[in-house]
Amino acid sequence: MFFYQHDPIATHTLSACANQILTDFCKQKGVWNMCKLNPVIREDKREKWCKMVNKTINFFKHADKDSNTTLDFNTDLLVFSLLDNIIMYRSLKQKLFFELLLFYLYFCKCYPEYILDDNLKQQIFLSCNELKLGTNILQYQEKLKEYDKGEIKLPILEI
Repeated sequence: MFFYQHDPIATHTLSACANQILTDFCKQKGVWNMCKLNPVIREDKREKWCKMVNKTINFFKHADKDSNTTLDFNTDLLVFSLLDNIIMYRSLKQKLFFELLLFYLYFCKCYPEYILDDNLKQQIFLSCNELKLGTNILQYQEKLKEYDKGEIKLPILEI
């Protein structure tokens, strides 16, 4: 939905629902809290990260109780929410499928200042170069189509 630029509010609502389910699974499995202990996100960016992830989730979750509240929605909020879900999924399953990995590349390419690990940044940079990806979302959409046709393979990243 994200790479095909479907309705960002609908995409974010679905992401918020997935976030709650993944959070519940993580709690059951004793997996670390994404905002507070996320090992991928730089310490000096963690508070902003948490606010970005929680802002719209809380808005959608509590809209029935406070109908006068408004949200200035921007796609950065969606991007942070999706990545939070991907990190939780990765921590539960110990792997990523292509679409999640592609989004992870997109996030790291567009928001490198949030990534702590310089080795990971280097892997992202090399993978994006290999796949000819920059920050244009249409490039990622095209890679999804190529992957669906079996024309490209999953890059290997240690995340």
